Amino acid sequence: MGYTTSTVHGIEVPDSSEANDVPEDIGKVVTALEGGSIVRRLTSAQIAALTAPQKPAGLVVYNTTTGVLQVSTGADFVPTWTSPALGSSWVAYGGAWTTAGYTKDMLGVVRMRGLIKGGTVGALFTLPSGFRPQSSHMFIVPCTDSDTVAKAAEITVAPDGVVYLNKAAASLGASTYVGLAPISFPTAY
Repeated sequence: MGYTTSTVHGIEVPDSSEANDVPEDIGKVVTALEGGSIVRRLTSAQIAALTAPQKPAGLVVYNTTTGVLQVSTGADFVPTWTSPALGSSWVAYGGAWTTAGYTKDMLGVVRMRGLIKGGTVGALFTLPSGFRPQSSHMFIVPCTDSDTVAKAAEITVAPDGVVYLNKAAASLGASTYVGLAPISFPTAY
């Protein structure tokens, strides 16, 4: 070929306007589509290794490590989950259960997930700047105590980023859990 190419969304396309080999270019699109999708399948390590020109805003990839579709902001891919530094003797519930984490989507909504156990009423962890609400938000979340009967707990996320367990309708102990999955809120503007 007498022209240069670039890769856009996993498809090699001509850079110059004089490159007009329509059958060949359509063939590349068909080949990409027959491969399953234009959405690239990459591991977390491959995503982290992408340079700025390789991750334009809006690029969608399927993270094969986490099993999650991620969208590029131009600087990073979202959602990416971060495990908080738990306080007050709290630890991950473990086993097959999702580890506690938080993320922020492209609309600026923070979401939490996972189960934690073993702590007491008080501060669970602190969210970093950029992941904090403009005002306090209160949530009712699932919890259990030693009798494994489903109960409820009250969690507040404050504007300073502190996530508090205010109260629980259970006796908290080493074998009990508190769920974080129902928690989501917009970040400060």
